[in-house]
Amino acid sequence: MVMWSTAGVSAADIRDAIDWPTFMSRHDLVWDELPSKWEQGAFLGNGLLGLMIYQPSKPPGGSIFGFDYRPEETDALRLDLGRSDILDHRKGSDPLTDHARLPIGHFLITPVGKITGGDMRLDLWNAEARGRLITDRGEIRWRAFIPSQRDVMVVEFEPDQGERDCRWDYVPAISESPRVYRSKPEGYGRRRPQDKYPANPPAELSTRGAIQLSRQPMLAGGDYTTAWKTLAASGNLHRIYIAIGYNTQASSIDEATDAIARAERVNFDELVEDHRRWWHDYLAQSFVSIPDTRLESFYWIQMYKLGAATRDGKPAMDLMGPWYRNSIWPGMWWNLNIQLAYYPVYTANRLNIGQSLADLIDDNTPQLIANAPRGKPTNGAFAGVDFGPYEGQMARVARITSSTDLAGGMFKGQSGTVEVANLPWAMHNYWRQCRYAADDNRLREKMLPMLRRAINVYLPILEKDEHGAYHIRPTYSPELTFGPDCNYDMGVLRWGLRTLIAESVRLGIDDPQLPQWKDILAHLADYPVDDNGFMIARDVPFKGGHRHYSHLLMIYPLYQVNWEQPDQRELIQKSVDHWAFGAKAFAGYSYSGAASMYASMHQGDKAIEYLNGLIDRTLTPNTMYMEADSPVIESPLSGAASVQDMLLQSWSQWADDADHPAWVSTIRVFPGVPEAWRDVAFADLRAEGAFLVSASRTKGRTQWVAVKSLAGWPCRIRPGLDGPIRAIDASLNDKIHGLGDGLYKIDLTRGETIILFSGPTPPDLNLQPVQADGGPINFFGSCAMTSK
Repeated sequence: MVMWSTAGVSAADIRDAIDWPTFMSRHDLVWDELPSKWEQGAFLGNGLLGLMIYQPSKPPGGSIFGFDYRPEETDALRLDLGRSDILDHRKGSDPLTDHARLPIGHFLITPVGKITGGDMRLDLWNAEARGRLITDRGEIRWRAFIPSQRDVMVVEFEPDQGERDCRWDYVPAISESPRVYRSKPEGYGRRRPQDKYPANPPAELSTRGAIQLSRQPMLAGGDYTTAWKTLAASGNLHRIYIAIGYNTQASSIDEATDAIARAERVNFDELVEDHRRWWHDYLAQSFVSIPDTRLESFYWIQMYKLGAATRDGKPAMDLMGPWYRNSIWPGMWWNLNIQLAYYPVYTANRLNIGQSLADLIDDNTPQLIANAPRGKPTNGAFAGVDFGPYEGQMARVARITSSTDLAGGMFKGQSGTVEVANLPWAMHNYWRQCRYAADDNRLREKMLPMLRRAINVYLPILEKDEHGAYHIRPTYSPELTFGPDCNYDMGVLRWGLRTLIAESVRLGIDDPQLPQWKDILAHLADYPVDDNGFMIARDVPFKGGHRHYSHLLMIYPLYQVNWEQPDQRELIQKSVDHWAFGAKAFAGYSYSGAASMYASMHQGDKAIEYLNGLIDRTLTPNTMYMEADSPVIESPLSGAASVQDMLLQSWSQWADDADHPAWVSTIRVFPGVPEAWRDVAFADLRAEGAFLVSASRTKGRTQWVAVKSLAGWPCRIRPGLDGPIRAIDASLNDKIHGLGDGLYKIDLTRGETIILFSGPTPPDLNLQPVQADGGPINFFGSCAMTSK
């Protein structure tokens, strides 16, 4: 029995009762039969390299890409190779052909006998896959992992006596953009417009000592190389190291062979231990446990997926991450996809993942500036606009780019009208990266200058009406249509102006454009609205039945119009309901967007309804997501952000003070939890201002909330505790200041923690997984395959 004293109790008194290996094991993907497709397989990655493992079978009729492997491969285990930065680099400007992601190839473990069964497991805690191939001649055991801090892949397989003659083979891919693939009428093979886009030359197989090589030349210069070496191991155990080199100017063979040599010099047990240590540290950066076991597993698989897909120092995520598959989307999309893919990293306290997006923008600053319009265009959407005063002071990104240089792509919508808001929306992600880290240096030196350039694109296309209100010339709302005062642009312009003003004032930046920003913001036209809520644009109603919510960005994720504005609640409700009513047209990300919107409206039961729709109607058995037979990574990842939005929100309200305009951030605990989630626990979720927040909810009531300040920024919080609150450590009670309506200001210094509770006696400070609801454990994998 714990004896309580409210004096001197600190965060150290929160008893961490999490058995991480056991907890994570209930979320492993488990197959009791071998998966037959990429979108069912086990996936491994280290932010650059990727493996997808499955036993291939012929895809169903109607596949866009036909049969992209040989019939004899159906009796083998296939390991698809990926490296997320291998792109073509031809002279053309089309990012989906000339600069597209390129396939590498795959390995096969082919047994002697016919496969009669098998099983496999993706161990999330240790980031490795393992399993068995069972044949009519014997059994082959295997495992694979990609060392977290070395750019090699490791595969082991051990056949029994009956399968001692099993084979390990490499099959190089045809090196060409998958965008040019077309399925033949019979659903087998492919046709290529060779006159317009010739494939790169065939791969060249060779050896260098004990290392085998597959060098893939590129017509534009350079090559990429797959290298592998089988190491001596005990008995029938085969251990293979695989590396992939890439060089656009010269040979990549040395890069690939050196990577194997460096890995070889490390004791194997140490290699495994270093790999696991990184993953254990990464996964334990924050903790979430909910009683819905299926959704809890989904959430943790996305946390694993993020760490496998990208990280600090690695390429940013495009639509497929490091797991290559033939796709009509072999690039990066900027009018929703990349933004949503990074949404879960901030609250999850995994800012090292978000670093790759910020770095992508920083590293391509010259290109983003070069993308901007210049002079006085004579045709197109900017016809007659004089950009002269802003030349060199603007930046823009297309709808589609390659995943490295951000050049080219479609700047225009389907109607021929410009999409302007893509870069400002991405800068909202960048702003969150800085705000959650309390990184004012990067905010000042990198983020604000790029946001300034992105917002400058709007200034020449603003027009004043007779009442002095500023309006935006016709622009394009993604996948919808075009019109003046397009709400896609109105949302990001209002957020961008407010951010430039607030952060300049807060940081003491005397920007010469500050008076201009204030004038535009003060006189910017209202959002176009009709009887159904927010419109697409002025005189352009939203008729419903569409997957994209670009016209609702002011509600989510920008929160420019939000539930804490009572006079806006009716407008928010009817706008979201009107859009969500057309769910038959929804894509995966539509469900996650609806879930987050309803969570922001404190309607947790509606939020969980849409999250379940995401899983039931759109996701594949391994939690990947496909559109047009092609992977699209953002939808499941944004679903993880929706789970977070139900548990913890921290977004800023605009304080329109003439002398001190500012963003005022508030932490909101359990704002969108559904009624069925009576018990919930989370730890070290991150909030704006660099706060780590932990909380426990039991029998539908919040028990305690802990807040740690990492930077000493002002703390405002709605802890969701019933009645007056106090600190477990009574000496901290004078730091708590009630502001009314369940809102508090808490004075925390850098590194200080406070634990809040309400009621007559302090609560039990145990932190542990909540009791499961009786739902499925290890749902994803074979269990999910039964319904897919």
